[in-house]
Amino acid sequence: MAIFVFGSDAALAQSSSVVTPCAPTISFSSPSITIFPDPNRKYGFVTDILIRNDGSAALLNESATFYLFGFDGKKLTSPPPTQLGFEVPVGAVQDLRLSAEVRNSDLPVSGLVVVGATAQNCADGAKQLTQAFVIPSRTSASNSGLIVLITAAIAVVVCVAAIVTYRKHLAKPMGPSEWSFSASTATNLTVAGTLLTGVLVSSAVPDYPHYLTKQGYFVLSLFFGALASLAPIFYNFWCRPTGPDPANPQSLEFEGSVRLFLLSGGLTVWGVLGQLATMGVMFQEFALRKYISELSAWGEWLVAGSVGLAILFYCCRCVNYYVGRHPSRLPVAKKAELGPGMLASMTSKGAPRWTAF
Repeated sequence: MAIFVFGSDAALAQSSSVVTPCAPTISFSSPSITIFPDPNRKYGFVTDILIRNDGSAALLNESATFYLFGFDGKKLTSPPPTQLGFEVPVGAVQDLRLSAEVRNSDLPVSGLVVVGATAQNCADGAKQLTQAFVIPSRTSASNSGLIVLITAAIAVVVCVAAIVTYRKHLAKPMGPSEWSFSASTATNLTVAGTLLTGVLVSSAVPDYPHYLTKQGYFVLSLFFGALASLAPIFYNFWCRPTGPDPANPQSLEFEGSVRLFLLSGGLTVWGVLGQLATMGVMFQEFALRKYISELSAWGEWLVAGSVGLAILFYCCRCVNYYVGRHPSRLPVAKKAELGPGMLASMTSKGAPRWTAF
């Protein structure tokens, strides 16, 4: 059973001042409230509260009341006060187990629990304690998984479509991959998205988001950024050395295949689509908190979708060029007519050197 522990500063506990000869003193035995899902699934959550009787008389007529507030600051329907019918002797600690219903769609929820008691045989001897707590969203892991799986499925469909389209060319040689600041558009876009997401997570995303955790946004963004950046390196790792590089005899010349080239491109597509999806969800988070309008959030989704389609179109054109129309694919007699610039774009074996998408 998952346990979520959320601390609240002891200074948040406050009490009403009571003047009486045997005024009871009660306190929370621990500075935090432990909140966890109800194991019987009858309630949204269950909480254990430990109170201690520090007074000179036993405590009676204990009660506890929840006050719940949604992530938009609006008060939610709070459960009725819970009346507890036991006695807390002087110096004893009592465990109070309380339940409340909270929908997942309302999370994260902040709230207060107010615990009250009356001293035995004391006139006007009531005492109250107030403790704050937060219940975060429990959908972070599932939402992260959905972003990863959906973008991975799109990348697989694109990769399979490319393999089917160029199935007759899969064994053709490909040269090593090279990164370019001006030409590696998809990779640069993904890395820039990682940096932007990191800035927004640290400065604008609330402490308890609705769709993902702050750590979830950062880790997802970092994962997709690394995926796009490492895709061409992954390709180079699986290339085989074919001899010394004619341009630099001190280094080796490597050669891969169109099949490996398409797989590397699929990883790049996965990285850029995942980064765009992560940023789209983050802007939806801002709309929920009223930081931006709902229209602005959907506008960001429109921009992200347009950029994603443009990236797919760009990658398809690059694949078509390197696999079918690159000068290295010309007959040997035609290659002799190529200028020095075209010859420099291929290896000594005639395989095209390609720029990371």
